[in-house]
Amino acid sequence: MAIPAPSAAEVGVAPARRWSPLPVFFGRRRAPVLVIAIAVALAAFMAVPLFYVFYRGLTGSSEVWDRLIDDRLPDLFVSTLKLAICVSLVTVVVGVGLAWLIVRTDLPGRGVFVWLAAMPLSVPPYVGALVYIAILGPNGYVEEWLSALTGTRERDLPMPEYYSLGGTTLALSLFTYPYVYLMASAALRSFNPTLEEASAASGRRMLSTFWSVVLPLLRPAIGAGVLLVALYVLSDFGTVSLMRYDTFSRAIYDQFTSRFDRSAASILSTVLVLITIVVLWGQSFSEGRARYYQTIGGWRPPRPVKLGRWRYPALAAVVTVLSLALFIPIGLLVYWTVEGLTDSSVASDVWSYSDDSIYTYAWNSLWTAAAAATLAVLVALPLAFLAVRFDSPFSRWLARLSQAGYALPGVVVGLSLIFLLNNYVEWLYGSAFVVVLAYLLRFYPQAHQSTTAALTQVSPNMEEAARSLGRRPERAFLEVTVPFIRPGLMAGWALVFLTSLKELPATLLLRPAGFDTLPVRIWINSSEGIFTLAAPLALLLVLCSAVPLYFLLRQSRVGPTVIT
Repeated sequence: MAIPAPSAAEVGVAPARRWSPLPVFFGRRRAPVLVIAIAVALAAFMAVPLFYVFYRGLTGSSEVWDRLIDDRLPDLFVSTLKLAICVSLVTVVVGVGLAWLIVRTDLPGRGVFVWLAAMPLSVPPYVGALVYIAILGPNGYVEEWLSALTGTRERDLPMPEYYSLGGTTLALSLFTYPYVYLMASAALRSFNPTLEEASAASGRRMLSTFWSVVLPLLRPAIGAGVLLVALYVLSDFGTVSLMRYDTFSRAIYDQFTSRFDRSAASILSTVLVLITIVVLWGQSFSEGRARYYQTIGGWRPPRPVKLGRWRYPALAAVVTVLSLALFIPIGLLVYWTVEGLTDSSVASDVWSYSDDSIYTYAWNSLWTAAAAATLAVLVALPLAFLAVRFDSPFSRWLARLSQAGYALPGVVVGLSLIFLLNNYVEWLYGSAFVVVLAYLLRFYPQAHQSTTAALTQVSPNMEEAARSLGRRPERAFLEVTVPFIRPGLMAGWALVFLTSLKELPATLLLRPAGFDTLPVRIWINSSEGIFTLAAPLALLLVLCSAVPLYFLLRQSRVGPTVIT
């Protein structure tokens, strides 16, 4: 008689478990259900506008698609791409050049320049465009000066066309180069000088060393800065509108507000979002699997490169850039403000305590930006906590989904919210909270990145120690982790506040009747050519923007780490 084989239980062998994809997707450590539920709800909410724009565009009429493809899309694509490429190239040259001269050389006064070179970020590009229209545009100061000098009528002077690709590139480049400068200067401060010394020992000259050693290691930092610049150019509305240069964002706004063609605006928005996603993917693909490491052994603060006879020409170049990007714009705004104060009618229009004055505009700008920044930090906490403490494909997917607004320019965010609210939440449309919501959707990724970076530096063992002493998980997080990540939370708050303060297209589309902010009034007065009314508003906006920017520079320790 055959003896049956013993079972696995009888010999003490555990039966083989079935493989399940769930631990792979959700991670081995399971997050609290409440945290998962909150994170899923927030991520879905943040991604709704992106999916809605795609839905509206892809379900648009084929006739409208054909008309736009024949009439507008090719020209808009070419003009937008040309502008993005030109501005990116100029900002790379200016940003990297300034970073190297200020951080790595014996340039006179570099301890001051390290701060000043970043300050143009507090000047909105549409304010800079306003200044240079008055200087270089038709009947501008330069044209008047040349006419008086030569005795030639202004219209007969052979002046270059300022309302062009070149003029728009200048207006955008001068006030976006700090993105590249900040990234490149941070990378240069952590650069190991032994690599340059080895290159010099092998017989390479300074310029050759810069191109073959320094620049390749700066590639990730430059790429990150250029990505920010390109995304800003794609989303810009105020500058291109004042410069009368056609891009997708300007065309979308015109289709919606002037021609009242929502279908065409949705289709153009879809194409613009696709271009933005391609730019994001292209930047990620360009890096590929490449890694850029430096050896730590033997690291020391690098010695400043001696400029020799090029010291003062380099100083002149730095002062020229800062004059064009900071001193001239601020100086002209101050001049216009003082000029307006001497005119009693202008002064009463600007400084009166009415509902239509600078105080009202400033208050509307400040409280909406502060509300958006506060909401962004509160939303970032559960999403960043899930992504860092319970890392898995699921948590990473949620984090990316919640940052979908990064691919939506301001005009597209405004348009998507108009469509959604009109169809589903009519009672909310027409309130100031919609403006705050647009800022949150648009700039939330800044708070998320800052919060995530702060959380990764705090060991989870500290929370576990607090729980072992009887603290509930939520109390352990609030009492132990939050105090350590407070600087990161404050930096994220300041960054969202700064960018929300300057936002123009979403505010233009979504603001309720009679609710104007500083950017809106600046744009309205500038488009009407009333510079003495726009200047005090622009100057106040620059001052309000400089405060959070100064805080961010202090947080990143840009100033004190300059090589002395």
